[in-house]
Amino acid sequence: MHGGVIYAYTPELYPTEVRGTGTGWAGAMARVGGGIAPILAGKIMELSGVALAVLVIAVVAIVGALDVLALGEETMGKELS
Repeated sequence: MHGGVIYAYTPELYPTEVRGTGTGWAGAMARVGGGIAPILAGKIMELSGVALAVLVIAVVAIVGALDVLALGEETMGKELS
């Protein structure tokens, strides 16, 4: 997920009282994933080759996209609480 999406979309999903905390957690988890991904991809490439590493990363991205598609809320035109 692109960092711009995290800071544009996630604040709208949290109530005002916890918006900073929720956005901070979303950003922190993106950074954790960004740190772990190259290590995991390298280890998978050592064990099984490039194709499996690319497949794992693609599956994670697709699962994330499907998650947003299924659970994401449209916030256009809604008043933030």
